[in-house]
Amino acid sequence: MNALDPKSTAVLVVDVQVGVFDTHPAPLDKDEVLERINAVTRAGRLARAPIIFLQHDGDADGQWLRPFTDDWKLHPSLEVGRDDRVVRKTACDGFYRTELEGCFISE
Repeated sequence: MNALDPKSTAVLVVDVQVGVFDTHPAPLDKDEVLERINAVTRAGRLARAPIIFLQHDGDADGQWLRPFTDDWKLHPSLEVGRDDRVVRKTACDGFYRTELEGCFISE
């Protein structure tokens, strides 16, 4: 992997939640996909790039990815670092009414 420039690089992990990955049948190559995600986030942390997990909030009245249920949680196989950010979203667009844009603004 080439060197990453943290000023122009971020790692976004989108919707890797229990209710998406622990299904029957399981997603194709589930374990390998989760390990690849962890490898990418580890490389990003080494480069001091922001690591952001986008977590989908399903409809509170719905049956899927309802906030604070087991299915809604980030998948337990993910390596989430103490400096990583978790941004909740309610639409397919991670920027729509979220704090995602603020993750990239330098102070």
